Amino acid sequence: MPFNSFGFILAFLPVTLVGFFVLGRWHHRWAALWLVAASTGFYAAWRLPDTLLLIGSIGFNFAAGSAISKAGAGPSGRAVFAAAVAANLGVLGVFKYWDFLASVTGMPKVGLVLPLGISFFSITQIAYLADARAGLAQERDLLRYTLFVTFFPHLVAGPIVHHAQLMPQFALPSVYQLNLANLARGVALFTFGLAKKVLVADRLALLADPAFEAAMVGGTPGLVQAWTGLLAFTFQIYFDFSGYSDMAVGLARMFGIELPVNFDRPYRALNLVDFWRRWHITLSAFLRDYLFFPLGANRRGELRGYANLIATMAIAGLWHGANWTFLLWGTLHGVLLAATHAWLRAKRLMWRREPLRVGRGVASVLTFAVVTLMWAPFRAGSWDPCANLLLAMAGQRADGSPFVPNRTQFVTLAGSAVLATIGPAASRLVDDWSVDTGWRGPALASIAGLLLASCILSLRETTQFVYFQF
Repeated sequence: MPFNSFGFILAFLPVTLVGFFVLGRWHHRWAALWLVAASTGFYAAWRLPDTLLLIGSIGFNFAAGSAISKAGAGPSGRAVFAAAVAANLGVLGVFKYWDFLASVTGMPKVGLVLPLGISFFSITQIAYLADARAGLAQERDLLRYTLFVTFFPHLVAGPIVHHAQLMPQFALPSVYQLNLANLARGVALFTFGLAKKVLVADRLALLADPAFEAAMVGGTPGLVQAWTGLLAFTFQIYFDFSGYSDMAVGLARMFGIELPVNFDRPYRALNLVDFWRRWHITLSAFLRDYLFFPLGANRRGELRGYANLIATMAIAGLWHGANWTFLLWGTLHGVLLAATHAWLRAKRLMWRREPLRVGRGVASVLTFAVVTLMWAPFRAGSWDPCANLLLAMAGQRADGSPFVPNRTQFVTLAGSAVLATIGPAASRLVDDWSVDTGWRGPALASIAGLLLASCILSLRETTQFVYFQF
């Protein structure tokens, strides 16, 4: 049941909200149980068999976390932790990577359908197990743990939530009382996210998909179509995923829950380090805390730290998908991140002056160009389409008739570029304007109302979010 569907907006969401706050007036656990049931039903609406895997994963990891907490930091605790993490990675590996490994090793393929959101709920629980081993997490309430994992705003595609961010909030009595300010802010933020998806990302897909499809079937798109398609995807994936994240944060806020912000205008970044502090922020935090630091970070020297960074980003690439092009995308980001860190370190030693505005502008443009080029293997999915697209962008060859964007397509692409680079962050806009006692509060409500009406009128068919495939 996608967020951008009539069933979700007009039925599931209002029923879930009303049930939660009505039950919350009598008993908090009834309200929590209602939200668990609603979230499980939300997930089951896609594929019912996947729900059994989700429930099994929750039961297994809750039991494993309890056993790790009881065993402490001794050998038995380490053994349980290692076995539990191996089990999580094993299940994820079978569903997500078996056929990829089979294509490399010659093993038979099984053709399993990837359960929706398995990467997200797997790493969320692995992080919980790691914290249980470190003595930072000890949850004895199965209902609250289940609500932490299944809470429907973040279940399918994030933001990736740390247990310490979410579990204590469900223990607050104020969460179970309707707060009209939270409801209004949540609705406004959800609406802005929905508009990003329906009014911007879905229209950009109409420009991006034909270019990549032409490259995929063996042809080579023209020079203009290739560049237009890659630029369109660059903005499509941003508005699609940041739109989902805004909707998730807005939905949680309707229930009085604060989820972490996942995007902060990443295409304004001055370098790749800055980009990854702004793009998919919760994934960056997870990679840092549960992969880069355990690998040793830079405790054994700068060169070892750069190697660990490259390895972390290579694994991040494979987390996105079982494909060589995802590995290439992650590894390239790792290499360039290491080079950026080295350059920033050298620059600090050479001079301390802040760069001029012109220099900052050039740095931002170069960073955007690098990020855009690296979206080519990410979107292409395999070597040949990626090569075909890059050849077309270099003007090497082209098949078919020349492509020229029409006025609507050009305005869509140019408008999305302006919004992505100089537009305000939706979460910041909602927070600032909602507390304004002057004209801006009513203006925000009016804009949100118009956007919501436009989105509903545009919901002719439900389109999948890009990150659902991960």
